[in-house]
Amino acid sequence: MNQRMPSRRAAATRLIDWTGERAVPWTPDVQVVYEHFHRYLWARTLVRGRRVLDIGSGEGFGAALLAGAAASVTGIDIDPRTVEHSQLRYGAEALTFSVASATDLGHLADGAFDVIVAFEVIEHVEDHERVMAEIERLLSASGIVIMSTPDRHTYSEAMAQENVFHVRELSALEFRDLLGTRFAHVQLFGQRAVTGSRIEAVDGGEYGPSSSFALERPYDEWQEAAADVPPLYLLAVAGRSPLPEIARQSALSDYGLGLLREAEGAANERATELMARSEAAEADIRRALKQIDAERVERYEVQERVRISAADRDREAVEWARKLDLASQEAAAAHAGRERAQAEHEAATAAMRRELQRISESVSWRVFQKARGRLYGVLGGHTSPAGRAVSATLRTVNRVATRRRPTAAVATGAAADPTVHQDEQSRGWTIAFPTFAEPVVSIVIPVYNGAELTERCLRAVLHATDEIPYEVIVVDDGDDPEVRRLLDGLEGVVVLRNKENLGYLRSVNRGSAAARGQHILQLNNDTEPQPGCLAPLLSRLDSSPDIGIVVPKLLFPDGRLQEAGSIVWRDGNAYNYGFGAEEAAFPYNFTRDVDYGSAAAMLVRGSLWRELGGFDERFAPGYYEDVDLCFATRRHGQRVVYEPASRIIHVHGGSMGTDITVGAKRYQEINRSTFAEKWAHALTEQH
Repeated sequence: MNQRMPSRRAAATRLIDWTGERAVPWTPDVQVVYEHFHRYLWARTLVRGRRVLDIGSGEGFGAALLAGAAASVTGIDIDPRTVEHSQLRYGAEALTFSVASATDLGHLADGAFDVIVAFEVIEHVEDHERVMAEIERLLSASGIVIMSTPDRHTYSEAMAQENVFHVRELSALEFRDLLGTRFAHVQLFGQRAVTGSRIEAVDGGEYGPSSSFALERPYDEWQEAAADVPPLYLLAVAGRSPLPEIARQSALSDYGLGLLREAEGAANERATELMARSEAAEADIRRALKQIDAERVERYEVQERVRISAADRDREAVEWARKLDLASQEAAAAHAGRERAQAEHEAATAAMRRELQRISESVSWRVFQKARGRLYGVLGGHTSPAGRAVSATLRTVNRVATRRRPTAAVATGAAADPTVHQDEQSRGWTIAFPTFAEPVVSIVIPVYNGAELTERCLRAVLHATDEIPYEVIVVDDGDDPEVRRLLDGLEGVVVLRNKENLGYLRSVNRGSAAARGQHILQLNNDTEPQPGCLAPLLSRLDSSPDIGIVVPKLLFPDGRLQEAGSIVWRDGNAYNYGFGAEEAAFPYNFTRDVDYGSAAAMLVRGSLWRELGGFDERFAPGYYEDVDLCFATRRHGQRVVYEPASRIIHVHGGSMGTDITVGAKRYQEINRSTFAEKWAHALTEQH
């Protein structure tokens, strides 16, 4: 006899959601509805007029179905929120819900129930015997237990799926043995959701046995299939006394074809999604092709400018070759007359030394710097054949004309000659820097160790600044005697010595706090700025007030590209764009905005640095402080720009190594997590 499901309380609030663990009547998974409703409707035929315990009653709809036929139904569930939901949603005089565990039902009296229902419970518990002992204790002498569980062989193993909520699944043989050790009478049934068609008699009469058939579509056509497909779920009825008569088969019909409609809807949604993705991909391709065309045009224009520039340099080279040839002839003539003019030559040399000494002590270095810049501009740059010849000549003159000066740890505004000369009283070389009263750029170099790297870096800085007024601030964060000896020999450099090891980040912050320049160039001591690299950085920064940071092109010592700006992925991991590529390749030789640039070399607008408070010290001692600064710059309304005309060699890992499991390098992964948490919203929305 068909019975309708009891009505729910009006305006009852849903306190739980569909999570895949407990079945709910509003789940979008139609197959779950079929399976759970069918079990309870099937069990309802066996509980009429009996006292029923529903273990794992969940949302409560099953217990409510049973209450339509039983004398009383008690539903229990381990989750208090779920039980509260059931109490609010379903109301009947003989229907109650309470919080309890299947392994601890001591508050219930022995033999209190005629039927115990436990659908999809046993696989969620590790201690099966304890559950069965409680069920046996609570059943009356003629009582029955109705249970279900997924068949491990067909549910998990054959389908290669794992249900994270299941603790211990059973096979059919194990399920039968579990029940058979306590109950003399056991009947097993199988359940599997299907779609298909029903043929039923509509009038009286005698009919033969029922029949069933199956179809399958292995390719694109339907065909008859074996009808003995193994079940996904096992159902059992067990008791100490003979069992009541139970129908051999039971069918549940959904005349609205919900499962098919669900499949059709999912297919339509998938088709719509694929269409949208296809259209988006086509749009991306069109944009990419447009970008490629634009880059081709730009590349052609660049190549044309390079061709014209190369032709100009060739003409200049011919002219200089002619001049050098003429100079060689004049030198040969002078050499032939050297013996006759030896005395005059010695006198002239002495006079020249006195004059050079006077010049080095009285002539402003800024004037000399400008003159030298113009000279190298005419010659085709420091690295041209003529430029190298002139540089060699100037170095020879400097070695003859200069002597050791006392070091200057604080910039005074007086001119100084950027000279490298031998200290006869101690080992090592003295490196003299110019000093300016109002530097435009403060170059901050933190040093922990690596005297040789630091010396190469400082020498390179001398030839990287052109006419730009600057100051050099070195922060000594270690106790390396070779580094200390090197720093003691510097002239025109501000040297700050940390009383204790502060680490990279705090050393940079300390050095930047002492900066007098309008802008700050963060520079690792394992870098070698190439001649003329500061001017393009400063020019790009000054080109627009919305640019806050400019980063250069970083190169490996062998000339390969190390970084042309960097990319940050959604999980916070970073990628050096162009890593290991050819430096001259087109994609790495145009100015553009970037996610971030390495603090190995980074020019920061001074006002921005002060407004942001420098590097965020939660990233101490180092790593991801530069990425964080670039993200903060964009949040501040300013841009981070890559400038390829500025070239700096960087010894990758020269400062902190390359092994991310030891030393300061291990903070790379630690600080990635910190960064990803701090900027989670920006990473999700923009990356």
